[in-house]
Amino acid sequence: AWHGTQVTLRWTAAPAATAHVIEAGTAPGAANLGTIQVGLATSYTVDVPPGTYYVRVRGTNVMGVSAPSNEVVLHG
Repeated sequence: AWHGTQVTLRWTAAPAATAHVIEAGTAPGAANLGTIQVGLATSYTVDVPPGTYYVRVRGTNVMGVSAPSNEVVLHG
């Protein structure tokens, strides 16, 4: 049975970004759970399994990847 939580992440588009990347990890600043490319979207809905996760968004373009957004903590 599913016991997690569904959340919608929303952010402001990064200046000059041609895409956004969501990073998720099990510790602050970590991306050990992976990244999700979301194009130019400024929101993303995800099912959060039980546990605590640290999530941030970065803008990307041909020059590289931006600094991360403020990190949010998700509790599933």
